[in-house]
Amino acid sequence: MLRKTMSNLKIEAAPPLAPEYLTEIRKIPTTLSPESFEASLRLCAPLHSHDVGAPCGTVTLDLRYGPDDRHCLDFYRPVDASGQSQPLVLFIHGGGFVAGNRRVPGTYLYSNVAAWANFHGFAAALMSYRLAPTAKWPAGAEDIERAIDWLVTNSGRLGISTEQLVVIGHSAGATHLASWLSGHHGQIPDSSAVRGAVLISGIFAPSLLPFQGAFAYYGDDLTPSRYSTVNGIEASEAPLLLVAAEFDPPEFISQWNAVVSARAATPGAKTTTFLVPNQNHFTSIQHLGVQADDLGVEMAKFVQSCVKRPD
Repeated sequence: MLRKTMSNLKIEAAPPLAPEYLTEIRKIPTTLSPESFEASLRLCAPLHSHDVGAPCGTVTLDLRYGPDDRHCLDFYRPVDASGQSQPLVLFIHGGGFVAGNRRVPGTYLYSNVAAWANFHGFAAALMSYRLAPTAKWPAGAEDIERAIDWLVTNSGRLGISTEQLVVIGHSAGATHLASWLSGHHGQIPDSSAVRGAVLISGIFAPSLLPFQGAFAYYGDDLTPSRYSTVNGIEASEAPLLLVAAEFDPPEFISQWNAVVSARAATPGAKTTTFLVPNQNHFTSIQHLGVQADDLGVEMAKFVQSCVKRPD
């Protein structure tokens, strides 16, 4: 169970998942198909029995951070926020490079991510970004840079501290985040740009995972080394939480192992690794914001350590 107090963040281990959940999660194919996504969404929906937006004190939707229609973000400020120094979590959704959005109409996605962040006293920004095939590599990294620049410029009126920024990416969002950390948008972010990053079930060597969305984003040839982010992740100065789900497709587990090994071989790299038990590629994120949430516990600990919240 996660518990927040006004003056301190106390993080306890998540309670065990219900046996019924464990039975049903194993029935869902690990393939990244629309059917698996919908089945995962239905499985987690009853766990979000409350309004996931309820913990948020202020919700501001559709803030434009750039000229494209996809350059929008939603901002969630904690209900008990005071002053102008709230740590900020920026979340980047997945969607195989060609789909996805910061809100999924008729569902709890991704306001459950904001609810998780706000519960722990962190402001949350959920961003959309340009999609392939219209937007090609490195558009994702460029859009992250643009969104962060906008948040820095507007931090005063939003009541946040972008000097206490942790960025979280899931699936294709993790790939774009790794691309930004690797400097594919033009320059490698220095240590002052971000306090930490969470990479959840991303693609870090596109040539090892060829699929239609990757070809739409990178082009017909996935082999150029410039597309890989393994070396960039290895060299990043930022503390990293590297995450995969137990029931991720094997190719994603292999990608996770590659970056975990790369970081382990880097002297002084600040790295935390976590394999989310009993969750698949989709439910690891869909499960955020509920009590039995192992990933939420690990991420809360990581963000807390990065922003050094005072006791």
